[in-house]
Amino acid sequence: MIFQSAAVVGAAERSIAAVVLATFASRIAGLLRDMVVFALLGLSPWNGIFVFAFTVPNLFRRLLGEGALASAMLPLFSEALASGSQQRAFAFLNQILTRLIATLFPVLALVAGLFFALRSHLGQRWEPALLFTILLSPTLPLTCLCAMLCGALNGLGSFGSPALTAIWLNCAMLLAGAAGLIFLPENAAHATLLLCGGVLVGCCIQLAFPWILMRRRFWKFRWHWESDPHLLRLWKLFLPALAGAAVVQVNATISRLLAFSLTEDGISTLYLANRLVELPLGIFGVAIATVAFPELSRLAATADHAAFGECYRSARRSIAMATIPALLGLVLLGRPILSIFFQWGHYGDCELAKTLPVLRASALGIPFFSLSAIAVRAFHARQDMATPLRIALVSAAVNLLLTFSLARLWGASGIALAGVASSILQWLLLEWRLHPFLGPSPSTFCQNFYKLLLANVFLTLLLLAIGQWVPAGMSFRAAALCQLFPSIFLGFAGYFYVLRLVGFAEVSLFSAIAGHFLKKRR
Repeated sequence: MIFQSAAVVGAAERSIAAVVLATFASRIAGLLRDMVVFALLGLSPWNGIFVFAFTVPNLFRRLLGEGALASAMLPLFSEALASGSQQRAFAFLNQILTRLIATLFPVLALVAGLFFALRSHLGQRWEPALLFTILLSPTLPLTCLCAMLCGALNGLGSFGSPALTAIWLNCAMLLAGAAGLIFLPENAAHATLLLCGGVLVGCCIQLAFPWILMRRRFWKFRWHWESDPHLLRLWKLFLPALAGAAVVQVNATISRLLAFSLTEDGISTLYLANRLVELPLGIFGVAIATVAFPELSRLAATADHAAFGECYRSARRSIAMATIPALLGLVLLGRPILSIFFQWGHYGDCELAKTLPVLRASALGIPFFSLSAIAVRAFHARQDMATPLRIALVSAAVNLLLTFSLARLWGASGIALAGVASSILQWLLLEWRLHPFLGPSPSTFCQNFYKLLLANVFLTLLLLAIGQWVPAGMSFRAAALCQLFPSIFLGFAGYFYVLRLVGFAEVSLFSAIAGHFLKKRR
């Protein structure tokens, strides 16, 4: 299992279950939000402008907050806690927050001024996109500070509550979009402005939530300008991690910019496909990596290669168990999913036909994105930021080459396939470099592989059979309902049963999630 000690196996599974359920709630709110946004704006140019404006702040948030800085901060924060001094750990956190606040706001003003100066020189399509980007730029410091506080809560052993922070942003945007549908159904420009207001309000609430939770842990923010050796170590870990995260995020941004420049709906279809792909990624891949990261950091600090390797392999098996069915579900059930959740308002048959191939192409990368994430966390747990950086540079070069080549052939679908191919390469290279630090490989590897393969073949056949069972002559939405919901419930039950039947070890994770859910319901 992910945690070696029998005394904490249950705690690990409960933590994963809490993160899964909290993330599931946030992602469902995000799905409802996207349903409202696409019903309001369809695949219109204003949807592309909103997605573009939201992309640039997201780039910096993932670079500084949820990416490099959080990964560099957590091992050092956990180390300070392990020394027995919570006060020292909180002082270290305040040092980081002080420097973040002092740095981000001037950078924010500089970037906003640069965008404002460029807005009239890049053509009619780009001017409103840059203006809305400037409007959303305050989300950068708000989300970065939120990510730091959530990382500190993870270090303190709290996982479920920090995972809920994203729900406030999703709910604020959902309410803003619903208001747009009611009051501004035919005014796309004003509706887009209203959505941006929802983003800003949601980010403020999102920061307040972990701030209050940390205050309950007796943390209090104070300006802390003094330096110490931990900060020097943080910089040594942060800069290579920042470069590695920058490679990944800049690639993603270039892909969206290319999609935006190709067609008016290219960036919207790519965004919607990525949002649906991120649903299983966040629910399972990120949840398992989030809980495993502190344990990997602890085992790396003790130089216990055997325990480190077993922890990593267990996390890898859990991710494969959870994400391969998600890949199959989105590929085989993509049409009913889009039909039920998004075919409303300005999003019709034509928009669905444009989105479906992009969704299927993007879904192929779900397991590899997740496996790469846990592999990068394993390197970060060993405080090795340079190796993931070098591998990210290689995969980024391949991604850029494939993006420009395949985009000419297949448009947004080609861009999605380029990302999948580069993620596969990145995972293989990470596994190759990580292998010497995992201890001897267990003899059960092939057995686990065949067990997982058998369960997924069964799931594929079951989903195809249910799809053939749907009666002809029904309306498109009724047919989609008859295919989707039996597929989800019967597919999950059948997959779970086969895994239990063949004795796949990590299947207990599903039991923990179900048990945690039932306990909450009582």
